[in-house]
Amino acid sequence: CTNHAEVPGAGFPYAGYKMVTFSDATDKMTPKLGYIPGPMPWFVQETLKAKGAEILPSSESGKCHVDRELITGDSPAAANALGILAGPIMVEAWAKRQKPV
Repeated sequence: CTNHAEVPGAGFPYAGYKMVTFSDATDKMTPKLGYIPGPMPWFVQETLKAKGAEILPSSESGKCHVDRELITGDSPAAANALGILAGPIMVEAWAKRQKPV
């Protein structure tokens, strides 16, 4: 939820990051298909771009992208690939936070 990902006065934490997302064109079409109940009050790509993110081209075919600690997927088709990418990254991050015994 990009409208809530900011700390007041600190700016958007993912400005300058590259990512893939569901397209605004798809979000504009999905109410007609019944995927969401009505028009979106804001659109993901438009909002992220305005906050300084770089949206990479994607065909909503399951593409994933990793930029630093941010892991993104372009659609529900990316769920499996995103999990495969995220697992080792999360284990590594957890291991770095553990105190040596």
